[in-house]
Amino acid sequence: MKGLNAAKAAIGEFQFSQFQRIWEIRLTVYARKNERTVVNLYMVLEAENRKPAARLQLLFKDVHSLHIDEIDRDGHIRGLEIEDISGDQLENVSWRVRDYEEGSIAFYSSEAEVVGAEAV
Repeated sequence: MKGLNAAKAAIGEFQFSQFQRIWEIRLTVYARKNERTVVNLYMVLEAENRKPAARLQLLFKDVHSLHIDEIDRDGHIRGLEIEDISGDQLENVSWRVRDYEEGSIAFYSSEAEVVGAEAV
């Protein structure tokens, strides 16, 4: 994943499952005449139980099959599983993202990048 090494240098080793709070989600939709629509998803996650607590900023490009269900008012989830499935040879799909157990958020994307990481 792009930016992963820089994120680990900034906040130390981590697992995505440690980030159990969704701080922000933004969708950008690019719909052009005679072309397919492209959806990008920007997400900020927080790990409150780490020492020190940390935030990750993630960007997923060309999102498919986006599902967002109920997320509690504080944005808590069980943790994200972000899996590289590029070896599955699916067209325009390299990453699977989903919440453990709850199924509150799930999608596929062609690209995934850590665009920022900081201790809070």
